[in-house]
Amino acid sequence: MDRRLDTLLALVLASGCFAATGEGLPGAYDAGTSTIANSLAPGPQVTDSATSGTGPCAGRTVAELIAAAESATPAVPQGIGLGRTSSDFVWAFSLSDGGFALAFEHGSGDCPAGCIDHEYWYFQTDASCVPQQIGHYAVLYDGGGNCRTVQGQSLWGIGRTVDPTSVCGADLAPRNVSGTFVLSGNGQRTACTEEMGAEPSVPVSTGLAMTVAQDPADLARGTVTFQGTGVALVDGVPLAATFSRRRFEATDQHSNLPAKCAEESWVSAAFDFEGFAPGSLSAFETRTLDCETGAYCKGDLLLNLTLP
Repeated sequence: MDRRLDTLLALVLASGCFAATGEGLPGAYDAGTSTIANSLAPGPQVTDSATSGTGPCAGRTVAELIAAAESATPAVPQGIGLGRTSSDFVWAFSLSDGGFALAFEHGSGDCPAGCIDHEYWYFQTDASCVPQQIGHYAVLYDGGGNCRTVQGQSLWGIGRTVDPTSVCGADLAPRNVSGTFVLSGNGQRTACTEEMGAEPSVPVSTGLAMTVAQDPADLARGTVTFQGTGVALVDGVPLAATFSRRRFEATDQHSNLPAKCAEESWVSAAFDFEGFAPGSLSAFETRTLDCETGAYCKGDLLLNLTLP
């Protein structure tokens, strides 16, 4: 944490309003990657299908156990072995009793673009080294409702994450996320100066304080205010915001047209405390520098926002 962000955090904590409701803080969610985090995996990941177990699985290889699971559950991907094809994947993990855990993924529908539907099966060997199915998880697209259905629960961090707003029948009611939060902002800024379009864009990496104030009588509406960008259009200016679940979109727009000396600006921000949608803060301005000559400048601020 840099000194600027550290100072902002100290100020926010001193104000006593950091994450005032607690509902704004994001939860963890699985990533569905081929390498599984140690905290989620049932044991060390196995990458060689010739690996043999111990104890009840002494002399039994991962390849044999994958074949046994395929035979017992025809719905799982068949015959691909340990690893990935264009649409399917098989994972294996060593268990402390000498057996193994297995996970199968099957993708379907436009898989060259990443697959539309994803289905998962989870197995563990029993005391006789027989793979037993212990779970099933599926994320399937419903074309009629233009939404996704979710069946079961993912295990071990293996399973596609789903933006809750895309789930069929999702509860989109806004939650109370009012409070002040410290964020990291990374992106670029172009100053509005007499260079008149030749201003260089410079990288920005800074700490920001974001204050969310929802209307207690209507949590779907409120304001969001930022401090710490160094841009007058943004700092301390409340942005009108609309809220859904634990996310918001906010804007502020001004124009003096059709005045001869034109001044226009637009600021927008978005943030999802659940972590499914990227956070952003953008500001654009056009300002007349000389009303007689018509000289003007353009400036912008483009930041990605994340919790540190």
